[in-house]
Amino acid sequence: MTSPSHRRAAGAHRALLGSAFILVSGAAQAALLADDFEDGVVRYTTTGVAGAVNIRPTSDVINTGGTNGFDAFFPNGGRFLVVGDAAGAIGNGSPAGPAGSIAGSTQSARFALGSFGAGVHRLGVAFDFVFDTSLAPGTTQARNPDDFVVTLRDSAGVLLELLRFDDVLRNEADRRGRFSGEAQFTLGGADQVWLDFGLTEYANSGDSAVGIDNIVLIPEAASIALLGIGMIALGSVRLRRRPAPA
Repeated sequence: MTSPSHRRAAGAHRALLGSAFILVSGAAQAALLADDFEDGVVRYTTTGVAGAVNIRPTSDVINTGGTNGFDAFFPNGGRFLVVGDAAGAIGNGSPAGPAGSIAGSTQSARFALGSFGAGVHRLGVAFDFVFDTSLAPGTTQARNPDDFVVTLRDSAGVLLELLRFDDVLRNEADRRGRFSGEAQFTLGGADQVWLDFGLTEYANSGDSAVGIDNIVLIPEAASIALLGIGMIALGSVRLRRRPAPA
């Protein structure tokens, strides 16, 4: 299995606009998931605080803001998914972590990928992400201890971790970019599989939030024959490159 990596540039997958097929090495394959949130349709289920997972325009202050935002990480004119903030900029909206408790509060967006049969499955996964906080370097608290974890899950729990960050400071370069990699997992029997974006917030002096966009998940050839009838192929996706820094 190739270890997943993240980078700002779009991955090797090119979107065929207006369809639910992705061009990979010259061959079109049906996407299990392809969502850039442009239509504003909710295709996920949520856990945690009500309203803490939502779709917002890129003009929203949580994207455009500096100290309490994502520093315009997502290009103008689109939509993206927010995990961990019900409204406003980072630190101005619920949730802000459970007061007076070390037990974390987890909010997540979970995308159903369909039913998979028994056997080994290999999937191509790509998405844009930013994990940021209102806590700046030099504060009395060394780091914001909130966690951001992306996983593949079945009905029994976590199958595979794709990406994990256990803490965050303001505007850390390695906590924003594009994830692109291969995921491999084995099922002993037929089961449902989900892609889960989870943010766990703890009682601390800095709030945090996650932004997600341009999700593409494709079954590799060996996996296609094992997919059940529950496979989901969503509408068009547009993979956007983030403008290079001036």
